[in-house]
Amino acid sequence: CQATVLLGGQDYVSCSCVLPLLTSLKKHMTVRDDDPGYITRFKAASINDFNERVTGMTSITILQVATALDPRYKFLKCLSEDAKERTWSTIEQQIEVDTHNAHKKTVATAGDGIDNETICEPNEKRIKLMESDSDTENDNNSSDELLRYEIGLKVPESIDPPQWWKRNEHRYPKLSFLDQTNLC
Repeated sequence: CQATVLLGGQDYVSCSCVLPLLTSLKKHMTVRDDDPGYITRFKAASINDFNERVTGMTSITILQVATALDPRYKFLKCLSEDAKERTWSTIEQQIEVDTHNAHKKTVATAGDGIDNETICEPNEKRIKLMESDSDTENDNNSSDELLRYEIGLKVPESIDPPQWWKRNEHRYPKLSFLDQTNLC
């Protein structure tokens, strides 16, 4: 069964494949007019059971984010328009939280190990940080980065997502950090 192969691999990402696979299964289990009675009953029972299980899933948001961060599925054809918007909002919020936490960590460690008697020239990162006039500049960059990723070209199904993120880390630095924590 292709579903078992798709989800059972150790050499490739599988978490992001779950929702597209479930959508495909639901599509194939849709009752058709030419289905015999026993197939119709089987499909209806299977879909009902399936929907009950998926509705109760607490990890659906994690799967949605993983699917969005997989460049093969980033157009989120497996989600409703409302779910797509929620997923992109969740990712944007995660970027903001990660950026804020990274900033706090930088500020907290900035004073560590500095000899007060020694005057140091500010390094490039500190100068850049001091030149940025507000947090909205970073937020804007995050939104731009997310939008560039969303509207980017579709990648082939055969692409390895972790390798793709490694090659495109310079284009999407904040998203690539999320990728490392959400794709598995």
